[in-house]
Amino acid sequence: MTALLAPPITEPESLDGVLREHGHAVLSAAGLGALAAAGAAEFAALESAWNDLPPDAHLRDGGRYRRRRHACFVV
Repeated sequence: MTALLAPPITEPESLDGVLREHGHAVLSAAGLGALAAAGAAEFAALESAWNDLPPDAHLRDGGRYRRRRHACFVV
């Protein structure tokens, strides 16, 4: 990935302020791990479930081409 296309990573200690100001934030894997008190092994344990998601049943056009891989959290 080039620096031009790199996402604006938010450091965990700045998360509250960034969420208040922008309403969203991007955490690095290490930052998420620090906030969740989880390591790479715990995240790797989720990989099989993530790779076996069912088709999205809520597409307006009835299509079955998208897998649900999105989450929203309200703080």
